[in-house]
Amino acid sequence: MHVSCSLPGRYEAFWKEADQVKQLWKNRKDLNVEHAGIIALFGLELYGWFCVGEIAGRGFTLTGYSV
Repeated sequence: MHVSCSLPGRYEAFWKEADQVKQLWKNRKDLNVEHAGIIALFGLELYGWFCVGEIAGRGFTLTGYSV
């Protein structure tokens, strides 16, 4: 198994990205377009994982929860 495919590796990479975004937010007065793009992509990635979790929680249906 490749190290980057393991869950602990992904967990560590997530927190590394989160720390980078926190640092960029602290220094937001010094932001340039590249850093703003990184922040936007990180937010988009978080939203994507949220959607994947919601779909998995619904039993892998796109229409809604079974009642």
